[in-house]
Amino acid sequence: MVLEELQVLQPLPPRHWNNPDECTASVTPFSVVTIDGSIYSVPSRLIGKVLKALVYPDTIKLFFGTVLVQEMPHLRKGERKIDYRHVISWLVRKPGAFAAWVFRDEFFPSVVFRRCYDRLLEHHSSQRQADKEYLNILNRAALDGEIKVETALCQILLAGLIPNEELVKERAATKPASPPDITVLAPDLSIYNGLMQSRRL
Repeated sequence: MVLEELQVLQPLPPRHWNNPDECTASVTPFSVVTIDGSIYSVPSRLIGKVLKALVYPDTIKLFFGTVLVQEMPHLRKGERKIDYRHVISWLVRKPGAFAAWVFRDEFFPSVVFRRCYDRLLEHHSSQRQADKEYLNILNRAALDGEIKVETALCQILLAGLIPNEELVKERAATKPASPPDITVLAPDLSIYNGLMQSRRL
């Protein structure tokens, strides 16, 4: 019986089932790599470099030489994950590139940022000026926190003001008003003593 089973068994696979697939990925001028049909952004300092990718079922690890530079979830084919923080500092230095940026939609983290950009387009005489100011504001979000900057932009837009980096920085740094001090007075126990005496009567 055992001999019959051994005859039909297939040989073991040449590698462990959890061993990653290995491939190389070139970083494009848009600071992205394509792996297994999906697109991932990487830090802009890696533009033009060739990275080694270890592709696991759930994660992907990217190496430059022997240094791990990024680990990310393994997306399904055709999906993309673009993080504006990877490239915003580079775009601030070259704002003219934003007009033709392939992944512009990912540079509006929320509808508030989109409204900010639209307001800048209405105000400035050229798109280049609007792009430059918006990228500075987005860079402020990467530095100070997206939620803080989004809250500041809401205040600025509701006030009918034109957003700019200095105004956003000022509003984002403003601390919310402290709640008023509440003093809790100790109860006057003599009142309860009087009530108890009246009940005895």
